[in-house]
Amino acid sequence: MKNTNYSIIFQGPLTSIGRTFESYSDGSENRVLVYNCLEELAITAAGFAKLGVNCYIALWSEETSQEQLKQLHSIENLSVILINKINYARGLLGSNISQVNKLHHYYSMSQSLEHLLINEKLDSTHIVLRVRTDITFDIYLLDDFMNKVHDDLSSGKMTFQYRMEKNSRWLIDFMFGGTLANMFTLYKNLYNNTNVSRDGALSVHQDIAKSVSCLYVPSIMFYKEGAPLNLKREERLNLTRMKRYNKNSSKIMDLLENCSLYLLLSIYTISKVVFKIYCVYESILNYAVHSYFIIPMPFRLQSSIVWRGGKCTDDYLLFKNEHYNSELIFMDEKW
Repeated sequence: MKNTNYSIIFQGPLTSIGRTFESYSDGSENRVLVYNCLEELAITAAGFAKLGVNCYIALWSEETSQEQLKQLHSIENLSVILINKINYARGLLGSNISQVNKLHHYYSMSQSLEHLLINEKLDSTHIVLRVRTDITFDIYLLDDFMNKVHDDLSSGKMTFQYRMEKNSRWLIDFMFGGTLANMFTLYKNLYNNTNVSRDGALSVHQDIAKSVSCLYVPSIMFYKEGAPLNLKREERLNLTRMKRYNKNSSKIMDLLENCSLYLLLSIYTISKVVFKIYCVYESILNYAVHSYFIIPMPFRLQSSIVWRGGKCTDDYLLFKNEHYNSELIFMDEKW
């Protein structure tokens, strides 16, 4: 019997700005596209309606116009979750758009999932997939896949598009999911940690990879990288070479200052070496956890994805080359 006990949560802007698969592969990744997601969202939601799969979309209330809301409410099988946007001093102080987007991503998803739980729209054991608003894909391939792995996901495993064999500290987040309980815990942890500058990693992909592992092993086993430092390592080193403003210092004080400088430089060097060793440890731990608890999707599903109007390649070797020639772990195509 076919089981359609999963739902889709689209998350992201209605107007998406950035690159595509095609612009990345042809070397024109700096070319910026402006993509309107509404038309394709309507088609995708209608397709899922035929499969009995409910769709939701999480949007900022301040950035969604009345006209857009009218269009969204007219779309079959698409429920709108409006979230009040929050500004973050950390992102504003650093003027770091990637860090602002990361916080917004985590907050938006944690609030959306909490809304579904509190209002009893979905049960905590229900399977949910987080999907970007600016992608389309073969919904029938996804549905077939989701029904085949439903029992494994219900038992507590998660699914992601694929993993990189040479970089287990990284997971793609275009489309992934698990039980509502797992997804809520994941995003609540991501948001709470990041909001107090206890990020697992600066990169969203690394942060999610580490936080997923923390669903299955004690979080104390992972180092929290925290927020971006205001000064980069090179800038800090340059400051140590600048003039000091200590007047009339004795020879003993000069000696102590020079010793302090060598101590600082030693700490910078040792911390860099220790962190490299830690990264090896984390890679091994992530690889073990992800191997047992993450179910990759088939490459056929990945190759069906269209991102901002640009389709993913059907050629696995070309796709592999775009990932630093690392072997990519997909589900066996014989499934």
